[in-house]
Amino acid sequence: MTSNAKKKQFVKKLFQYSLDKLRSDELENELRLLLKEDSPYLKLYKYRGFDIDGYSIKNLETQTLHCSKRSKFNDPFDCRVGIDFDSFVSAFIDVDTDRISQLFKKFFLIVTKRIKSTNLSEEEKTIIRRWQQSSELVKFCLKCDSKKNISINFFRNYFSNNPELIYELVNGAIADGGYKKAFQNKKEEFNQRISQLFSNANITYHYKSVYELEAERKGISVDSDQIELVSKIYQEENPEVAQKIREMFKSIDVQMADLFDNLLFVGSLCTDYSNPLMWAHYADGHKGFCIEFDYSNENEETLLPFPVLYSKDIVKMPWKYCLTSNGVESPEFTASIMQATLTKDEVWKYENEWRILLPNNFEQDHKMPKISCVYLGALCSSENEDKILEIAKKNEFVVKRMTVDRGKFKFHTKTVYKPEQI
Repeated sequence: MTSNAKKKQFVKKLFQYSLDKLRSDELENELRLLLKEDSPYLKLYKYRGFDIDGYSIKNLETQTLHCSKRSKFNDPFDCRVGIDFDSFVSAFIDVDTDRISQLFKKFFLIVTKRIKSTNLSEEEKTIIRRWQQSSELVKFCLKCDSKKNISINFFRNYFSNNPELIYELVNGAIADGGYKKAFQNKKEEFNQRISQLFSNANITYHYKSVYELEAERKGISVDSDQIELVSKIYQEENPEVAQKIREMFKSIDVQMADLFDNLLFVGSLCTDYSNPLMWAHYADGHKGFCIEFDYSNENEETLLPFPVLYSKDIVKMPWKYCLTSNGVESPEFTASIMQATLTKDEVWKYENEWRILLPNNFEQDHKMPKISCVYLGALCSSENEDKILEIAKKNEFVVKRMTVDRGKFKFHTKTVYKPEQI
C-alpha cells in the first residue's frame, strides 16, 4: 500500500492545476505509478448492493460508475472544510492589518482624549464604539498613553503576543459587517496571504488554547467547537455580537455544503475485493457484489482516480471565498476544495479509497475501464447470482463467489463463470 505521506505529496502537486486542467501527461504518468504501488495489477473495486430499482445492475450492464453529489454520500460528514475561529482571525489580521491599524490609531487618540470622533465616518464610529465597550482595549490604550503613535509593527507585535485581545478587536469588525468591502479592495494581497495560510501547518499556533483559557476565566464550561465557544464568551457581555458570530458561521456551513453539491461529482473505488468491513458496509452485509475494474490498459481513454488522504484534521476554510466577491474563481480556492474532497477522517483508512472527481457539467454515470471480474458476496442469493451471470456472459467477464474460511477470519474465492477466451 502506498504511504499516506507519498499520496499527500502527489495531491499537493494537484494544487497547481485548476479543475479543468488536471489531465496533463506528467500527472497521468505519476498517478499511474502511484496506483500501481497501491494495486500492483492496476485493479480497483466497487462494492454494490442489489438495490430495489436495479440501479447497481444498470451500472454493471453499462460498465459505468455513478458519481454522486456530496449530499448523497453514506457519510454525511464527508467532503467538508474545517471552520474555526483561529484561521478566520489569522486571515483577518494578516489581510487587513493596514486598515485596522489606522483605525486603531484613531481609537487610541480618542481614548487618550487627543482627538474627538466628530470627523469619523459612520463605519469608523460603529467599530470604535464597539472597541470602547472593551475594558481590555481601553486599558491597553491608557497603558500606552506615553506613546505618540502606534506603528503597524507595534500593533502586530502587541496583538500577536496578547492574542486574547483579538476577541475585542474582531468584535468591532463583525458587529459592523463593513469589513467585507475592505477585503474586496485588497483582493490581490488577500490571495497571496491565503496561499501562505494553507502552506503553513502551524497557522493556529499563536492562538492555541486562548479561547479555552478565556472561557475558563469567565467560568464557561461547554463541550463545543471554537465557533460556539467564542459565541458563548460573548453571550453575556455582548449578545448581539454572539448572535452575529453564530449566524455568520452557520451561513458559511450552508454555502460550503451547496458549493460541494454544485461543483463536483465524486465516484469512490478501493484497492481490495476481500475486505470484510467493505462487504458489510457497502455490499448489503455480504449479500451484494464487488466489481473489479481493470486500469492496466494504458491506451484506454479513462480518467484515473485520485488517492484519498486520511487525517485527524479537516482542511481549513479558504477564507477568501467568504470575504471577497469572486473568491470562488481563484486557483487557491479550487485547490482547497480539491484537498477537502480528497481528505477523510483517518477512521476510514481501512478503505484505502481512490476517487474520481468530475466537474458538474459531466455525466454522473461515468464510463469505466473494462470489467475483468465480479465477486459475489458470500451471502448472495441464487436469484441475484443468476442476474450477474446473465450480464457476465454478454460482456465476457469472470464471476467468482466469496467463501468464508472455516478456521480463520479470511475469505477465499470460487470461480462460478469464466468466458472461454480467458
